[in-house]
Amino acid sequence: ERAGRLTVRTTAGERLDRDFILRFKLGDDAEHTTARLSDDGGGEATMALTILPPTIQTGTRPKDVVFVFDRSGSMQGWKMVAARRATSRMIDALRPADRFQVIAFDDRIEEIPFGQGMLIDAGDRARFRATEWLGKVDSRGGTEMAPALSRAADLLGGGYLERDRVLVFVTDGQVGNEAQLMKLLGTRLKGARVFALGIDQAVNAAFLNRLAQLGRSGDAELVESEDRLDDVLVRLHRRVDAPAISELSI
Repeated sequence: ERAGRLTVRTTAGERLDRDFILRFKLGDDAEHTTARLSDDGGGEATMALTILPPTIQTGTRPKDVVFVFDRSGSMQGWKMVAARRATSRMIDALRPADRFQVIAFDDRIEEIPFGQGMLIDAGDRARFRATEWLGKVDSRGGTEMAPALSRAADLLGGGYLERDRVLVFVTDGQVGNEAQLMKLLGTRLKGARVFALGIDQAVNAAFLNRLAQLGRSGDAELVESEDRLDDVLVRLHRRVDAPAISELSI
């Protein structure tokens, strides 16, 4: 190692006849930025900007999280079990400084009754009561996403910066009015991070990805079977817990 450069060489005579995987850790407590500028001639140039954020400190800002939970008839069976389990685990992982609400929908919407239509402080008792209530939610009715997503946007409304705003949408993604939903939500979720968890072997992944991009920094994860749920939840929790970097402008 010399001047911050690490050189890796193969052993003499070693054949490169298989994949070579080099794992190394990036990031420390500081932010690192590098820029390279290439003169293209004619007064034009190309720039590559790389920003390596500091090591993520989880829970640096309190969060407001709204879970939109699909309880329609198509969620019956293992999908409902997986959806309840996923949502309950994410609720249980919230910190006391966080606030949350759960909106369960089919052709009606229903919220956690003791929340009185507001965001709930995520204390131990509130989280326990929420998961207890969620355990009794079962599949029924048709699928009308618009009222539930609109209600979530209302709960997360506002332009405050002291709290992260997160929408987690748990569904089997059986929707046919994508354009209407995108138009309805539009800029209403601007500044919020949107995460979609699709549970099914035939999820409308294109819709979930479009929904996740409404907040510009969300993600969509697919669970094709109950066996995959734990792995997906680890990744989703890490993403929901804290953004790697925020308030970024160029």
